[in-house]
Amino acid sequence: MYFNGIYHLFYQYNPKGAVWGNIVWAHSISRDLINWKPLKAAIYPSKPFDINGCWSGSATVLPGNKPVILYTGIDPQNRQVQNYAIPANLSDPYLTEWIKPDHNPIVDPGPGVNASAFRDPTTAWLSKSGHWKTIIGSKRKRRGMAYLYRSRDFVKWTKAKHPLHSAANTGMWECPDFYPVPLRGRLGLDPSVTGNWVKHVLKVSLDLTRYEYYTVGKYFPKKDKYVPDNTSVDGWSGLRYDYGNFYASKSFYDPLRKRRVLWGWANESDSAQDDVSKGWAGIQLIPRTVWLDHNQKQLIQWPVEELNTLRGKKVVLSHQKLLKGHTVEVKGITAAQADVEVIFSFSSLDKAEPFDPRWVDAQAACDQLGLKSQGGVGPFGLLTLASENLEEFTPVFFRIFKAHHKHVVLMCSDARSSSLKEDGLYKPAFAGYVDIDLSSKKLSLRSLIDHSVVESFGGGGKTCITSRVYPTKGVFNDAHLHVFNNGTEAITVEYLSAWSMKSARSRRKTREPKEETVTLGPAVREGEHVFGVAHIFASFNDTFIHVTDLSGRETLVRITGGMKVKADRDESSPYAAMLAAQDVSQRCKELGITALHIKLRATGGNKTKTPGPGAQSALRALARSGMRIGRIGAYSCFSVIGCNSNTYRQHSKKGWKERKKTVIHSHLQNGFALLAARPLSSIVLDNVACSIDKSGVLVFGVHQDFCCVLI
Repeated sequence: MYFNGIYHLFYQYNPKGAVWGNIVWAHSISRDLINWKPLKAAIYPSKPFDINGCWSGSATVLPGNKPVILYTGIDPQNRQVQNYAIPANLSDPYLTEWIKPDHNPIVDPGPGVNASAFRDPTTAWLSKSGHWKTIIGSKRKRRGMAYLYRSRDFVKWTKAKHPLHSAANTGMWECPDFYPVPLRGRLGLDPSVTGNWVKHVLKVSLDLTRYEYYTVGKYFPKKDKYVPDNTSVDGWSGLRYDYGNFYASKSFYDPLRKRRVLWGWANESDSAQDDVSKGWAGIQLIPRTVWLDHNQKQLIQWPVEELNTLRGKKVVLSHQKLLKGHTVEVKGITAAQADVEVIFSFSSLDKAEPFDPRWVDAQAACDQLGLKSQGGVGPFGLLTLASENLEEFTPVFFRIFKAHHKHVVLMCSDARSSSLKEDGLYKPAFAGYVDIDLSSKKLSLRSLIDHSVVESFGGGGKTCITSRVYPTKGVFNDAHLHVFNNGTEAITVEYLSAWSMKSARSRRKTREPKEETVTLGPAVREGEHVFGVAHIFASFNDTFIHVTDLSGRETLVRITGGMKVKADRDESSPYAAMLAAQDVSQRCKELGITALHIKLRATGGNKTKTPGPGAQSALRALARSGMRIGRIGAYSCFSVIGCNSNTYRQHSKKGWKERKKTVIHSHLQNGFALLAARPLSSIVLDNVACSIDKSGVLVFGVHQDFCCVLI
């Protein structure tokens, strides 16, 4: 999102470690899309409508320059519902604080909608009828779909009778994106633009394949229907933003430069344990500008021009002829962190080998043919992140085939030789076809090389491939860059420019990695407490601890002793109950709950609510873990009238009334008491008869004029 001169990037982030879970909306800002400053988390689970997770969504800037975020929350029933958040202070240039109004959710699944597959609302667009519209990804059995919703006020939304679009056998549509592109030119458009001079793009992330697919087509705003062109195919064989490690992307309109900017995410390709060791997992790729190709069949993608500000030392190679088997090193740059642009030319395509129809799957063709299989025209391209003796390298290359009345260009980014390390690495050969006219007998390639990632753009951005690689020798100053040709037809490097790239600035106070501390839950002043209610039920073979909000309607956490021990252990043991209570306490603190009222549950009838060993152990563990304990069970509040008086005032629903001291004695003889006062004490006493001393004050440090006891 671009707002008041600043770009805002929101992204899914786990502040507790490089593993999936504890997801919050992290927030970073920039003035140039390259150098970023991280801020505190913008959105985190804290309310019933998102207590089990804050997932993806989108930002929209409403009239009056008012930004709003639509996002998916996971409610206590684990339904996926749609919520909105607004800035707490529009005068804050960084939009640091965000508010989630209590009347969320604004869209719930409703009848006929899969509540476990209903997420990731898009940026909304405003129709000529005055309705705001957004789409939400979903599926029905194996049919993927984008539900459309309409609203007049951005709060009350109504589901359309039919989806904007759907396709059979595509599964769940995650992170959908829908936007217009002009038929000519490179300018971006506001999402509300329609007309005969634009086409629309619908992108979906397919959960089944973990790749991104898009179609180009026509949007009919009166019917709210999208129809792909006959040159665009839904599903696995369709067009892709990127034929490599690229997922969960999101685009936005940049009004400053009148362009559409695309953000993609690349996951790691090493092991989960490697992620933990590194302390991070997944990266945001270089933002790309996207526009419609002149043939109006596909998109063109190119790194944003601001990236050029990181270019340093430049080397040039021109008119370099590469015969069969030749490799030439490009020296003089930091090859582990570089930007390379090259134009290859060839005098003839006569030697191009015939195209085998079985190679319609580009990745299968690259797998089979690879780098070492000699062709007629190609393979030729770059060897990136190469070690000195070429034990390791990541080749990015082309291979040209001859088909009926045309030539077919295969582009590969092959990670199979990228690292000598074998264990835990995923090293695929990614590939895609480049739809390009070769009448000029020239083919361009640009690769952005950044240690563990190689982003490549073939044919001027018609085909893009991202690879994650983890070399062991071709690293830092020991990394090398080469151009090569392994085809029988000679290839010429018409012109190559390569730059050493400086590092982008992350404006932190220290360069050392520092774990962000994110406090989930409502903000409270120092010394105040946020209460929940712990419902404790001890049966003959287990102890249940179920924490809700004060109303008792919304579940915050629910754990049993039986979940914490093996099957052969006595599940009613105080040990199991203690472990369950410790987990409950930790989760409560994550949600901002610092204190608990206790409700003791029984099986019904005349059975006692006096806590047994399991419940007692749970109570002790809650108190010892730092949770403030409020009232327990049914309670009465007493205030001391005088130190030598035998009379107390008892508060009940009917107000205050005087009670004799002997009444208090009888209450305390019930076998259990919690001593609580201002400030609340965390002392829990079980099976102990408490007494009042000679001064008329309860012992054990209770405040002199107030106490709560179980009755």
